[in-house]
Amino acid sequence: MFSETNGLAEPAVLLTIACEEVVKDSILGLLKNLQVQSYTVTRVAATDRYGTSMGEATGATDNSEIKAIVSREVSDVVLHTLQKYLSDRPIIAYRQEIEALVN
Repeated sequence: MFSETNGLAEPAVLLTIACEEVVKDSILGLLKNLQVQSYTVTRVAATDRYGTSMGEATGATDNSEIKAIVSREVSDVVLHTLQKYLSDRPIIAYRQEIEALVN
């Protein structure tokens, strides 16, 4: 990435979550409670490890991808909280260390 930030970029975490539409609002609420002010939400097609569409077994047909640039600490809280959804809903969540422009 950047060999030197020169004050232009700061270390951050890109948090990506693919989930069923029915849990999207709960996840967005969590982000808002953690004071995450900027994120993107995109409708996506997703399949699980068994080759079925995410949500097919539960009757949900829409899936969303949520991306947010957060601190490492916030990503820890989000990933820990998402664990409670995993037994009921298929969720894909991962984080990547990045350097981001911030204001």
